[in-house]
Amino acid sequence: MVELKPSIPFTELKKLRRKFGPGNAGRSAFRIIAKGAMCEGIIRNENGESDKCRDRAQFTLDFDAPRVNALEQIAACRGCIDTIKSSVQQDFERQGSFYSFSINGKGRF
Repeated sequence: MVELKPSIPFTELKKLRRKFGPGNAGRSAFRIIAKGAMCEGIIRNENGESDKCRDRAQFTLDFDAPRVNALEQIAACRGCIDTIKSSVQQDFERQGSFYSFSINGKGRF
């Protein structure tokens, strides 16, 4: 069972759910965001050191992990999603693997 943030009214949850894909990826992405997941991006702080982003996630970046054939979903905020996508893309290209992305369970082929 998913424990939702109590501060989100049910009518708002219904509106939010419509922004996600209809299948398993969409359902899983919705649960991640509705639970209040934090962004998994890594950013540079004032000292130039790497630090984890502390913003609340607004999206999930979805892709299939080719070697294990499993859906991966990374919670991301608006400011970090492009950096996370670029990092994952570079990893796949180094491995010579095929990849395709979607956002919130929509559009992955």
